[in-house]
Amino acid sequence: MTNRLWFAGLAAVLLVYLHNTLPYLTTMPRVNVDEPWLMERGYQVMRSGIPSQPMLGLQHAYLLQVGYGYLLAIWMSILGVGVFQARLLGVCLGLGIVVMVASLGRRIIDPVTGLSAALFLALDSNFLGGVRNARTDIPSVFFVVVAFSAYVCGRRRSQTIWFVGAGASLGLAMLCHGNAFWAGLILLAWYLLDYGRGALLIPYGYAIIGGLLLTVGPYLAMVLVRWADVQSQIGNFAADRVPGWRPSFVFNQILREAERYRGWYFGLVTSSVPNPFLRVFQAAIAAGIVALAFRSLRGRGGGDHASADPHGPIRLLILAVGGAVIFAGFINNKVPVYLPHLLVGFALAAGFAVSAALHVVPRGNRAVLALLFVVAYGAAGVAYYEKWYSSARKSELVPYEDTEATLRALVPAGPKYLYASPQFWTPFHAEPGTTFYSYAAARPVESESTIALAGAGDDRPIVLVVDEFQWLPELTGVTSSTAEWQRSWISFIERRCSLDSVALGTAHGTLAAYRCGLASAPAAAAAPRIIGGATEYRTGDVVLGQSAGDLAGWPRYDDPRRTADRRPGVRLTDEGLRITGTGWPGIVKMIPAVPGERYLVRTATAQTRAGDLLYLGTWQQPQVRSLSGASSSGIPAPLLAPRWFPGDRAFRATASAVRVLVYSEAPEPKRRRITPEEHRVI
Repeated sequence: MTNRLWFAGLAAVLLVYLHNTLPYLTTMPRVNVDEPWLMERGYQVMRSGIPSQPMLGLQHAYLLQVGYGYLLAIWMSILGVGVFQARLLGVCLGLGIVVMVASLGRRIIDPVTGLSAALFLALDSNFLGGVRNARTDIPSVFFVVVAFSAYVCGRRRSQTIWFVGAGASLGLAMLCHGNAFWAGLILLAWYLLDYGRGALLIPYGYAIIGGLLLTVGPYLAMVLVRWADVQSQIGNFAADRVPGWRPSFVFNQILREAERYRGWYFGLVTSSVPNPFLRVFQAAIAAGIVALAFRSLRGRGGGDHASADPHGPIRLLILAVGGAVIFAGFINNKVPVYLPHLLVGFALAAGFAVSAALHVVPRGNRAVLALLFVVAYGAAGVAYYEKWYSSARKSELVPYEDTEATLRALVPAGPKYLYASPQFWTPFHAEPGTTFYSYAAARPVESESTIALAGAGDDRPIVLVVDEFQWLPELTGVTSSTAEWQRSWISFIERRCSLDSVALGTAHGTLAAYRCGLASAPAAAAAPRIIGGATEYRTGDVVLGQSAGDLAGWPRYDDPRRTADRRPGVRLTDEGLRITGTGWPGIVKMIPAVPGERYLVRTATAQTRAGDLLYLGTWQQPQVRSLSGASSSGIPAPLLAPRWFPGDRAFRATASAVRVLVYSEAPEPKRRRITPEEHRVI
């Protein structure tokens, strides 16, 4: 393949990558709880040079993953503080990863391997989700790939400076995320492969160690000086992620590794929908690993051209299989967000499979066929993700900038102590007089007639913003939070807070803003303010009111998933309309509406369970939008909510009739035989 063809293929790959990363950058995926948490550290470095974490009450340096905070601080000092700016850094680093993977494949095997590997990465949902997030994983992977590239260049050119660069890059990768230690083991295996018994006698190994100490050395010195703080932070934030060395522990981790791969699809695509590109990628990886093992056993080099790496197949085999083995045994957190580390080796193995497959055609046609594969497969991938963009835009997701506008309209202006999910830090990070805390930073502590809340005093109002998707489940569900923490916050909200305003239809569900006091609850407003987007609404006249008797006259909902053995039940009782049974029981009716008008829906329910839902609109045709302008495929809303959290819903009609569906997806409680002893107790 000529240089011109190779660069044309690389340009096509990069166009595919940019299509899959730049559009709707702050809309999808939804802002992760870790992103503003990490952004705050970068912001604190900008202000003081110290990566502290005030939102968690940590006023001194956070000593884990310090590299990303300084990298992000440099970036945000140039472009400003915001979710878009932070995510754009990930996109740029991902672009560098794709280019370097293409170059690695070209240098180690052949140009087809490099282009194919880069294309597989540019179409992988997990990798795309990683680069579209402001997290530590992609920066760490970027420096890992820089280290691999520097090593390959150093081996080819026999120049010490490249090995120094490899070690320094490895150190930067580990400073961004400790998981990057795996790359050090891969580099060690490569070094022994290349230099064998003379490894201790040549300077290149010492150059790698010297480069590593250049970047990691100062951090290690600081860790030794502040070892007590490091131990405390590991215990508080990363206790379950420290690798174990006992054989039984490692073996158990290997048995659990399948958990990571079950979530491979999750990234840019966030639901379990058919993804043929993932299946093709996985098949190519398996074929590539088999082909690499076969080529290694036969002792053949990387490719047909003179500059091919003589150890190319076994080098890629070490990278792909070795990385997977290290992660299986020693990376305890089995989450798919760490997969981009492994995807580098997997992509190169898959690229090798494509290159091997093209060897069945005459040599003169391979370059053109490879370019056609890149263009055709890349175009199909663009079409797939274009369809995903279209589908996701019909959900509740909106650009984060819209969420910021909603928060500014929701939260009272002026100085305050603000407790909320970390996702909401960005619009308040530099607001004068506002101190932002994550809800996880503290819990109210009651002592006799007073309540203390860490970080807050009587000098400013206290405001809580409870969101339906993050903080509310932490308060009411089965989570990692303690029951005492949950009870303390709920008691504080019920006794010392009053509902000030409600934002309906946001990307984070309903947001409820409470004004609170340490001594007593502030006077409640006559009616909470209702926010939609950045607009404040007032309730008008009742358009339609339905009693239990009226609801009993609604048509019964016939769910297409219902089978003959299901027994749905809808009946009118003295207490109201009771919906029971199995097979998605419910009622449904088309309600007349005026397109463009906004409607508030208020329900009166009792004995609701998880899975009891109100569904406004339908996915078959656009009938509604949320007040934020999203959710054109309908607004599903749980009916189960604590008494202190608002249960109202709202929509803007886009059709002259809107479907209103009340039904249950809750499983029928299991029946069991009651013993005579239990009957007497009952």
